[in-house]
Amino acid sequence: MPAGALLTGNKIRTFTHDGADS
Repeated sequence: MPAGALLTGNKIRTFTHDGADS
């Protein structure tokens, strides 16, 4: 998983889509 997912643990599910949480 991307490093960003660690900072957003809350949006980790959306980050699994390549960090696309928009």
